[in-house]
Amino acid sequence: MAQAFPLGVATQALCAAGGSLELEELRRLVRTDAATLDALLRRDERLAVAVRGCGDRARRVVLAVTALRLCRGPPAGQQVCPGACAQLHLCKFQMYGACRFQKSQRTCRNGHSLSTLHNQRVLNMHGLNHLSYSELSQLLFQNDPWLLPEICLHYNKGDGPFGACTYERQCIKLHICQYFLQHECKFGASCKRSHDFYRLETLEKLKKLGMSTDLIRRLPSIYRNAHDIKNRGSVDSLARCATTTGVDTAYCSTEGVDTARCATEGVDTARCATEGVDTARCATEGVDTAYCSTEGVDTAHCATEGVDIARCATEGVDTAHCATEGVDIARCATEGVDTARCATEGVDTARCATEGVDSAQEGRDKATSVSSSTASQEESHQICLYHIRKSCSFKDKCHRVHFHLPYRWQYQDGDTWKDMDKMELIEEAYSNPQKEWVLPASSASASSCDRLNFGTMMIGTTPARRLSTASSVMKPPHFILTTEWVWYWTDETGAWQEYGKQGTQHPVATVSSPDLEKAYLAYCTPGSDAQAATLKFSAGKHNYEVDFKAFVQKNLGYGTARKVSRRPKYVSPQDVKKQQACNVGFKGPRNIPSYWDPSALPDLGFKRVTLSPSSEEYQKTHELFSRTLPSYVIQKIERVQNVGLWEVYQWQKGQMQKQRGDGEVNEQQLFHGTKASFVDAICQQNFDWRVCGLHGTSYGKGSYFARDAAYSHHYSEASTQSYMMFLARVLVGDFTRGCANYVRPPVKEGQATVFYDSCVNSMTDPSIFVVFEKHQVYPEYLIHYVTNAQQQASRVAPLQAQAQAQAQPRPQASAQAQPRPQAPLQAQLRLPARSWLEGWFRS
Repeated sequence: MAQAFPLGVATQALCAAGGSLELEELRRLVRTDAATLDALLRRDERLAVAVRGCGDRARRVVLAVTALRLCRGPPAGQQVCPGACAQLHLCKFQMYGACRFQKSQRTCRNGHSLSTLHNQRVLNMHGLNHLSYSELSQLLFQNDPWLLPEICLHYNKGDGPFGACTYERQCIKLHICQYFLQHECKFGASCKRSHDFYRLETLEKLKKLGMSTDLIRRLPSIYRNAHDIKNRGSVDSLARCATTTGVDTAYCSTEGVDTARCATEGVDTARCATEGVDTARCATEGVDTAYCSTEGVDTAHCATEGVDIARCATEGVDTAHCATEGVDIARCATEGVDTARCATEGVDTARCATEGVDSAQEGRDKATSVSSSTASQEESHQICLYHIRKSCSFKDKCHRVHFHLPYRWQYQDGDTWKDMDKMELIEEAYSNPQKEWVLPASSASASSCDRLNFGTMMIGTTPARRLSTASSVMKPPHFILTTEWVWYWTDETGAWQEYGKQGTQHPVATVSSPDLEKAYLAYCTPGSDAQAATLKFSAGKHNYEVDFKAFVQKNLGYGTARKVSRRPKYVSPQDVKKQQACNVGFKGPRNIPSYWDPSALPDLGFKRVTLSPSSEEYQKTHELFSRTLPSYVIQKIERVQNVGLWEVYQWQKGQMQKQRGDGEVNEQQLFHGTKASFVDAICQQNFDWRVCGLHGTSYGKGSYFARDAAYSHHYSEASTQSYMMFLARVLVGDFTRGCANYVRPPVKEGQATVFYDSCVNSMTDPSIFVVFEKHQVYPEYLIHYVTNAQQQASRVAPLQAQAQAQAQPRPQASAQAQPRPQAPLQAQLRLPARSWLEGWFRS
C-alpha cells in the first residue's frame, strides 16, 4: 500500500497550478496511488471534485477548498474585532495588486503582512502556513466570494447591450456573461453578453479596484473554480450533459423568464420555489431571488433602504449601518464608487469618484501597449533570412523585408522610405561605437544638418532608420547572416570596452555581449515587468547594474555611471557572398528520425513521402484524425521531410530542455488547417500566421493549433479535389491562458526574464494552443481528406463515363450486323433506376 501523504501537499500543488488540476495530474504530482487519493477526496472537505466536459471529454477535476476568509472589519461602532477573530486581517486591495491608501501615503486600517501573530495563528489553525503568498491568494480568491467582483445579474437578463441593467455604464458590477464564467455558455462567440475581461468598460472597473494585469488574466479560471466549489455537492455534470435541463416552463412563463435561454443555459428556475423566496416582491424590486436566498439577505430591509442587495451581500456591507451613517447609495452607484470600501474605510464617496483610476497602473498598461506595438513593428521591419540565404517561398506575401544585405539604411521622403547610397559605408561607421555620426554619400557638405546622427537617427530634420536581420541570439547557430550585436561600456578614459572580452587591463565582466543581448530583448518584449529593465553582474571586486532604459552602467558600490552602447558587428558585401556560397550547415551527423526515407533527404527544401496505409505512422495519424472527424475519408497521408526545419526544431527543443533543467518538455501532436495554396510554403519555411492568415485572435496573435481535427477543419479550404490539414509536432512547453493582445507569451509570475512557451484557451482542458515562435513547431504530416459524398462521387465518375460511352451509337458494318440492345447500367448493377446517380451525390 502506498504511503499516505499530507493534505497540505495536495493543497499546495493545486494552488500552484491555478487552484485546480485534473485528477490524474494531481495523483502524478503528489506521487501516490489512485486508491489513496480517492480515499482522501472522500473524507476531506478541503478538496472538492467537479466533472468538467461531457461524454468522452468528461474529466474529473480536483479543486482546493478552504473555510478561511478575510476579516471584513469590526462591527459598526467598534475599533477591533470582538473576541478571538478566526479570519485573516489582510487588505484585499493589497491582494489585488496594490493598496491605494498605501500608495497615496495614507493609513490603511487593514493589515498588509501575513507574518503578524494573529495571521500566523489563523493560518496554523487552518493548516495553511506552508503556502506561499501567491498560493494562498489563489486559494482565497476561489473560496472567499467577498474577494471577487460581482457579476451583474441584471446585465445577464433582458435584451439590449446592457440587458436589464438600468445603471448601464455607471453600473459598478461587471458586465460579463455569467454562464461563460461557468464554462456553460452554449452561444459561444455569438453570445450577446460579453466574454472579454479586457473590454474597456470591464477593464476600467477592474483597474479601479487596483487589480494587477496578472490577476485579471486569471479571473476566468478563478470564477470557474469558485462556481465549481460552490456547486460541488449538487451538480452532476455528466448527467446534466446527457439529459435535458428540466426547466419548469410554467413557472418561467409566470415570472417572465426567457425560457429559451434557460433551457440552453441550464438555469435552475425551480430553485426560487424551493428556497421559499417571495417571487412577487423580488420581481417588482428586480432582485435575483435565488442569490438572495442562498446568501441570507434580508430583502425587506434592503427594499426599504433602496440598497443594491446583491452587492451588499457579496461585499459584506452592513445595510443598516449604511442607512444610519447617511451613505448615499444612489450616488455611489451613479459615480461608480465601491460602496463596500467606502463603508468600511469611511471614505468620502464624492472624492473617490473624482480621484478616478490608479494612475500608476494606467501608466503600466500604456507602456505595455506601446511596447507591444513597437515589437510588432520591429518584427515587420526585419530582413528575411530565407531570402538572403537562397529564396523565400512566401515571396511577395512575406511580411519581412527582402533585401540582399543583412542591413538596410533608409531615409524618409514624404510617406515613403528610400535607400541611402553606399549603405555599407554607413554600416561600417555604425559598427564602431566611437562614431556618433556619419556623413551620407549623397551629402555635399559636412555641416551638422547633413550628418546622420546615430543617436537620434535623424539627418538634420529628416528621419532615418536601419533595417536588420534577426538577432543572432534568437536563431539557431546554423542560420547565416543573422545580426551579431556587440555591447560596449566606456572606461575612465572614454574608450569603449567590449563586455566579457579577455586580455584587457580591466577585470573581465561575468556577462558577455550575448548575455546582454538576451536580457535586452527580454526587456523589449511586450509584457515584461520593471525588473527586466536592469541586469546585474560583477567584474573583479565590484558589482554593477546595466540599465536598459538609460543605456548606462552603474557601480552599485560607488554610484558611478558609465555609458553603454549596442552596435552590430560589421559584415561587408563580400562577407555576405562568402557566407552564401559556403552556406554552412549543422556540424556533425544529422539528427533525423530513423523512420524517414533516406532517399528523400534534400540539402535544401523538402520532400513529401506518401505513407503506406498499413504503416504504424499512418494508423496513429488516422486514429487521431478520426476521433473528431469520423465522417471524413482520408485519401492519403504524407510525411514532410525537411532536414533544415527538423534540425531547427530539435535545436529549439534542446534550448527549452536546458531552460527547464529537468530535461522534459511538453511536446504534443496538434492539427492545423490551411489553404492548399499555403501548403508548400509551410513545408518549406514552417507556419507563419502573418502569411498563412490568422485562425482567430482570442488568445493572441500567433499560429493556432488544435487538439481536435474537427476544430482545424473549419480553416481547411477545400480544393477541387480534397481538403488538406497538417498534423504538427508542437513544443507547447509551459503554457498559460492567452489574451487577444498578446504578440508573444507573458512573463511568468515573479520571474522578470522567464516567459511562458505558449498560450491556450483553457488551463484545465486546453484544446487550442497558440505558438508565437515557429521554431517550436514542425509540420510532420500532411493529411489529404474528403467528405463521404466526394468519395462516392469519385467512384461514380468512372461508371458514369462508362455508361455514356456505351450509350453512344456504333457505326454499323452491315444491315445484318445490328448491335444487341444494351441494358441500362443501373439494371446491370441491379440498382433502382430512379435517381440512381442522384442518390450517390446526396449520400
